[in-house]
Amino acid sequence: MKVALGGTFEVLHIGHMYLLTIAMELADELYIGITTNRFAEKYKCYTLSDYETRLEKVKEFIESQGWKGSLRFFPLNEPYGPTIKIEDIDILVVTPETYPMAIKINSIRVDKGMKPLKIFVTDYISNESGYPVNSTFIKLGVIDYWGRPIT
Repeated sequence: MKVALGGTFEVLHIGHMYLLTIAMELADELYIGITTNRFAEKYKCYTLSDYETRLEKVKEFIESQGWKGSLRFFPLNEPYGPTIKIEDIDILVVTPETYPMAIKINSIRVDKGMKPLKIFVTDYISNESGYPVNSTFIKLGVIDYWGRPIT
């Protein structure tokens, strides 16, 4: 199976690790889009690590899991990445937040005469307070990479 997912991956945390692990479990080939700084700056209010640093963190995590499938990375300069260009991708792994984008991607694919992707929606990993673990809380020093409160 060819599986795609995308994200900014700013401060790689347990939520990202969960998303990547689900994708690895589904995939023989994995296509990962990583948001470029130029694209992310349009939507984010915090300073990003450089693209190469974020890419290397994702690669290191995947390698640490011993995953042996084919792996391709793509810079995301727009929200769709390779999912509207590569015909034979099978599954798109998303979070509840990015599910609407998956629907849009399938609409574009169908309009282009491509088969729609199967969409796999993962759950969020929540911290002790019930909030999804995210990079913003980590950068603010509220929680650590595992979602634990910093006291």
